[in-house]
Parts: sequence; C-alpha cells; structure tokens
Amino acid sequence: SLVGVQVRFIINNLTPNNVNDSITELKSLKQNYGQEISLYILTCLVEAVDFSEPKPLQKDVARLQLLSQEITELSHQSNFTSFILRTFPEDMEISFICNILQLPLIQEIAIGLAFAQSNNTNVQQRGTEFLQKKLMDIQPDNIDLSKVPEHLLHGLLFVMKTQVDFEQQLANVLKIFNIQKDQLDEKTSLSLCSILVGSQGSNSHWSFRAEAEQGANINRQLSEKLMGTVCPAALMEDIGYSCCSNANQLQKFLSKFLPLKE
Repeated sequence: SLVGVQVRFIINNLTPNNVNDSITELKSLKQNYGQEISLYILTCLVEAVDFSEPKPLQKDVARLQLLSQEITELSHQSNFTSFILRTFPEDMEISFICNILQLPLIQEIAIGLAFAQSNNTNVQQRGTEFLQKKLMDIQPDNIDLSKVPEHLLHGLLFVMKTQVDFEQQLANVLKIFNIQKDQLDEKTSLSLCSILVGSQGSNSHWSFRAEAEQGANINRQLSEKLMGTVCPAALMEDIGYSCCSNANQLQKFLSKFLPLKE
C-alpha cells in the first residue's frame, strides 16, 4: 500500500538530522491508521538495522534511537508480546537486543517476558532464563514503579506463579512492588486479584472466595462463576488484558457467551 511505501521510505532515509521530523510524520500515520502501522513500523526498523555487528553502525544510530522509542511506547500496550514475537528473529539473543538498544530495566523485563511466552520451546526457555536474571536486578532505586503498566505486572506474576524456579524472583517482585494479599480491596484490579489469591490444589489454580469477600460484589460474583471451572489468571492471559482490566469489562466479555452452566 501507499502508506507502507511511505513508512519504509521514511525509515530507509532516517538520519540524525531528520529524526525529529520523521518521528512526527510516523506519529501522524499511527494516529490515522492504528496498530497495524505500529507493527509495520517496528518490522521495518528491525529489518533496516544491521544487527550483525556487536556495536551499532553509524548509519543505524537514528534507526536504533527510533526503535528504542517505539519499544518503550509499545510496552505500555497489552499486546506488546505479540509485537515483539512478530518482529524480532527467534534466534536473536535477548541480551544483545537490550544492550544495543540501551533499554531501561523495565523494558528489558518486558522483552524477556515476551520471549518467555513464545510458543517455540527453545525461545521460551531463553526468555525464561533471561527473565530470571533480570527480575533479581529489580531494586527500588533502579525502577520507577509508577511507570510499570499493570498488564506487564500481571504477566510477570502469572509467569512466576505458573513456572518453576521463580520462587526468589516472585518474592523479590512482591517485596519491591509492596504487593500483599491481605491488602486487596475493591480498588484492586480484577487481573491482579486473580494472581495474588491463595492456591487450591496446584500453584496455577486459585480460589479467591475469601479475598473476594473484601471486594466489590461484582468481583465476588465473577470469581464465584469462574472458581472451580477455570484458572482465572490463565483465562485472563488467554483472552487478553484489555478484556479483563476491570470487573465490568470482563462481565461484558463473558456475557457474549453461553452461561457457564451450559
């Protein structure tokens, strides 16, 4: 399409001198054409950068700057994992991506989480190992908690709760983020409630009957419907964060299907 040609032309001719004008032009395209253009911009940037060298080539400096900015912006969207897995080669080292882009710790963790959720077992293993290391690096002085998207926190807690060898990382994250089960109330998002409640049977299935008693009625009603039938946290991972960012949104989504008793 003409828009795709325009995007590729902008990226192929990107220089330090025109980077600001190019960013403005790409921003306008994203506003007009939505997330498909964001995905295409990311794809074009990854294809245009020469990742074969350990240090950035001079011709790629502006593209790497823009790629880093795009990743930071997209990391606040709930479909960030899809963006990363659809654009970066599966055999590319995660640490190399983060180093060459000079990403802050929270974006490094977001990329590691994306690879850890890949359907490819080898990619998933590399992502998991990278994530295990980076989660132990989190400290109050090297991460701005106010800038951590809730969908990212939910994804991290889900992975740590459902995969082995994350006990230390889970304890560290809960401590740094000051997350405690006994402090859950009606203001706590439904997505985090599904992760933080106590377990029944295995570490991947939780009942939050007792915790939901402290919350709003709609949270309790939804949890009662889901409890014993599915793993709430896994359901939220499957249907996407935007469908369950709050109880009303999840209720609206579930209403499109047959009653659970059927």
